[in-house]
Amino acid sequence: MSTSTSSEATVPVEQAGERRSARVESLRALAALAVFVGHAFALSFGNEGGVFDGTKNKLLVGGGLGVFLFFTLSGYLLFLPFLKAQLGLRGRVQLADYARNRILRILPLYVVVITVLSVIRPFEGQVSDWWRFMLFIQNYSGESITLPDSPVWSLQVEMHFYIVLPLFAFLLALVARRSLVVTSLILLALAGVSYKVREHGVFEHDQLGVLYGLYSLPGLMYLFISGMLLAVAKVWCDRARPGWMDLPVIGWSVVWFAVGVGLYAYMATKNQLVQTQLLPFAGFLVVASAVLPLRSGLQNAVLEWRPLALVGVASYSLYLVHVPIIQVITGTHVRGVDGALVTFGDGMDFKVTLLLAIVVVAPVTAASYLGIERPFLRLRKRWV
Repeated sequence: MSTSTSSEATVPVEQAGERRSARVESLRALAALAVFVGHAFALSFGNEGGVFDGTKNKLLVGGGLGVFLFFTLSGYLLFLPFLKAQLGLRGRVQLADYARNRILRILPLYVVVITVLSVIRPFEGQVSDWWRFMLFIQNYSGESITLPDSPVWSLQVEMHFYIVLPLFAFLLALVARRSLVVTSLILLALAGVSYKVREHGVFEHDQLGVLYGLYSLPGLMYLFISGMLLAVAKVWCDRARPGWMDLPVIGWSVVWFAVGVGLYAYMATKNQLVQTQLLPFAGFLVVASAVLPLRSGLQNAVLEWRPLALVGVASYSLYLVHVPIIQVITGTHVRGVDGALVTFGDGMDFKVTLLLAIVVVAPVTAASYLGIERPFLRLRKRWV
């Protein structure tokens, strides 16, 4: 086991002129690729049954759980600067630059994809629903939650988090002041409330509700808070690295990563309630393995592999373009029916689907990032 620690300076990777952590970008890549494989497998079945039959099928479809890792990452990365400002470790966060960067990160590609797909008949998009997407309220309507591009449901949740975070951080700082303990207790309490909201939504099968809906921020906030708690742990460890991090097994980052990935695999074979219970722990462990000063392991060498990190740099494009392409390849589409997401169409052999999807999605992702994302990302201003 290496004697270096996970949070020491890692190999950087560039995104539109901005230096970023290769490890973090690689985590984005793994999450996006898992979602890609999960969607390719599910759509390859078309309207035939059996997609969840057997452990192998459940593990493949379970790649879709990767979307929830994005929430933990956002909670950690975006809250950390606010937390440091709260503790007096840096100056105030410039909210104008924060807002500018969030808009430049999300809107350009989002608007292009939604606009184009809304007027292309094969995707059955409705121009009349365009306003729902522009206001980020598409998750509250069965008419728009899956059309024209089903993965965008998570962007509504992300955008709502971006909006509430500054106020949330301000109120937290007002109450907790410079106490990490009080900050942690408040976050844990709010995570508990959010979890109960989602649990209620699971029991009631509430897909589209504003409060209890399975695609709304109130019931998913606890996943963002798992990342925010990791930010607290990061600051705490940077102040004084705990001695237990030098111990075998418990201090090895590879163990944290393996347990986190193992939890994702376990959840893939279980019901939605079990997933609801374990998602914050899996996300916390996986991200922590890359950012906390644990003993560095083999997985961090993999996360610093430049090709994987570059996939992470373009992961937003990959995430938005892959489903429409797979739907064309397999002749399928997804609709909300009585609160459930149902796939229509004949489908295609999974191996053929995956191969064709890779061949088409890879260049489209690259073109999307280089032609749409990167020009706008270059306009970002430093706020952290």
